[in-house]
Amino acid sequence: MIGEDETVDETFFERNQAVFLLLAVLQDRGHMVGYRVDEDPAWPVVFAETPEGQIAWHVPRNELPDWLKERDVAWDGHSTKEKHERMEQFAESLVAAADTGSERFDVEAFDDGYIRIDDANSTSVISATWCQEEDAVQLANQIIGVVQNGDIGAD
Repeated sequence: MIGEDETVDETFFERNQAVFLLLAVLQDRGHMVGYRVDEDPAWPVVFAETPEGQIAWHVPRNELPDWLKERDVAWDGHSTKEKHERMEQFAESLVAAADTGSERFDVEAFDDGYIRIDDANSTSVISATWCQEEDAVQLANQIIGVVQNGDIGAD
């Protein structure tokens, strides 16, 4: 709700700052984030790819943070309602994973050469632009084997 002394522009600026914070956290956790330009170049779409699906928002171009990269990622067709459901499911899965402490590994290879390996406690991203997609998945599975065997940091 907009406060008495707050304009619509100020409210949306604050919302956009919260979205950028969310994107920064997701990027830090290894999720693909970025922006794309659709019909109106003055209003690019910022997005994140989560295990539950893509989440995205239109923002004014002049508010885009410098660290956010333009990516050639298409809109997956989600509605606003689906975006809200995905966000809620993702939040619930993060809380559940933190509560259980269980180890769960998911591997996803993206066309641009990124591999994402998720476990219940953290996310790692390995840039493997030199790999074909099939090789990236094999590399990710080898890394998971090292992590599971506790061989990290061995000489």
